[in-house]
Amino acid sequence: MSLLTLFQWAAHAPLFAVMRDSKWGFATVEMVHLLALAILGGTVLIVDLGILGIGLSPPSSMPRVSRSLAPLFLGSLAVAAISGTLLVSAEALKCAAKCRRPPLRCLGIRF
Repeated sequence: MSLLTLFQWAAHAPLFAVMRDSKWGFATVEMVHLLALAILGGTVLIVDLGILGIGLSPPSSMPRVSRSLAPLFLGSLAVAAISGTLLVSAEALKCAAKCRRPPLRCLGIRF
């Protein structure tokens, strides 16, 4: 199955019809997606700054901080992945038209 076939299926699937046809569906999912990305970035930033010794806690307690932030990191990663899939499904054919070298172009990665 090619990537174009997958995008064409997503564009016409009844499962994603709410995202395509709703006035507020896309905006709501985009808001959730951006919030999940902010939480994801915040957890990474807290751990990275702590490893560098700039964070709120001393570097000796970083394993404890990392373990406590792991559920938040994984939860926000899952929400971002699911909401990102929904966002792509809402504009699947537009995304497919932008893909010249799939799959990296579809993800926004340019060389």
